[in-house]
Amino acid sequence: MLAAAAPSAAVLVLGLNGALAALCTVASLAGSLVAVRTVRSAERAPRLLWAAVLTLAVLAVVRAPIGSHDLWSYAFYGRMVSHHGADPYTAVPASFPRDVVYPVVGWRDTPSGYGPLFTAYSAGVTRLAGESLLVMRLGFQLLAMGSVLWCLRVLARSGQVATLTLVALQPFVWVSVVNGGHNDAIMAATLLSAVVAFRRERIGIASALVGVATLIKLSAVILVVPLVAVLLVQRRWRAAAMTAGGPLLALVASAGVAPGAITNASAATRDIVSRASVWRPIQLITGLPSTAITAMSMVGIVVLVGCLAWWHRRDRDCTTQAGASLAAFGMAASYTLPWYLMWGLPILALSGEVAITSIVASRGSLMLASYQLGPGPVVQNLAAFAVSTVAPWVLLVFFVRVAMRRPASDSPGVGAVGCEPGDRLSG
Repeated sequence: MLAAAAPSAAVLVLGLNGALAALCTVASLAGSLVAVRTVRSAERAPRLLWAAVLTLAVLAVVRAPIGSHDLWSYAFYGRMVSHHGADPYTAVPASFPRDVVYPVVGWRDTPSGYGPLFTAYSAGVTRLAGESLLVMRLGFQLLAMGSVLWCLRVLARSGQVATLTLVALQPFVWVSVVNGGHNDAIMAATLLSAVVAFRRERIGIASALVGVATLIKLSAVILVVPLVAVLLVQRRWRAAAMTAGGPLLALVASAGVAPGAITNASAATRDIVSRASVWRPIQLITGLPSTAITAMSMVGIVVLVGCLAWWHRRDRDCTTQAGASLAAFGMAASYTLPWYLMWGLPILALSGEVAITSIVASRGSLMLASYQLGPGPVVQNLAAFAVSTVAPWVLLVFFVRVAMRRPASDSPGVGAVGCEPGDRLSG
């Protein structure tokens, strides 16, 4: 555990980037995978794990964002509402060059693509912060930290010590998600809570939580597919309609209040193939335009999510297919970033499936290492090729293979979702 936590702590304390940061990230990932083997038979998480979590959480928030600066885009969109009275879904940061956040914001010519609920939170944070960049930063980092801690608490209460350890010690969770203050952490915590509610047959609560997550980030709607598939197979039509109802109402609300939330995000990344995407080598080899690659990527994701929902439609527990469906975007999209892997990681960890949780966690941390690496000596370039080109394809192949594997047992357990109508659930 110390070997897994120390490299991530070093990156945060020293503000590392480049080859040394990537080396620390890979070392931390390796340490986390070894640590999982040492706690497989443990009934509860060791105290040292919580000490490591607390240390990494504090360091991630104390340090200003090292890599991604999306946090400042959140702040700027919020200030458009709270200080400029402008619509962040039609206006762009470049229209306000004298704003205090302008020097640090990255996406200056792009309108907001985030859900109206998150924009409302951003507006509240920036109104409270005034001109203080520190308060703005902490407003997003602390929320991300709290969301991750909530996920770890849920995993601890479920008794999944091995997968809890894996998530808790994952470098991209602290160095990328929390330090970057990404709203993907909030979305992940909300969707994890939705799956917990769904397993307990609290369909209305689960539907509402998926709707809330959709108002934070549109991609949360992916979770509807596996949840509804389980209910349709059981011919529970009313429950299926209720499950889809919350996200549908959220989409209608977004379209009415902030129609740009639905179109802006995809428009901003439609023709971009990121460096650690599985589609990058295909583009380099074939010379296909980014527009075609993006279209092929979206078709591939839809097919993959559909196959996962169909293959696991009779599972007694929905966590594997739910988490895998959310993770499919980060694994196979043409434009993908480390924090996208956070969407399904806690749900996969809740399933207790160490193999697929390890694959998704490794994808997130190796993608972080890819972005940390830049051009340099031959050895560094070879390392970048390994983590940016080879690793994504290897992990995607294993992801599909493991995700499409039948569960070892179909026997229902306590809190299992998908019980026959009339079955009572406890816990």
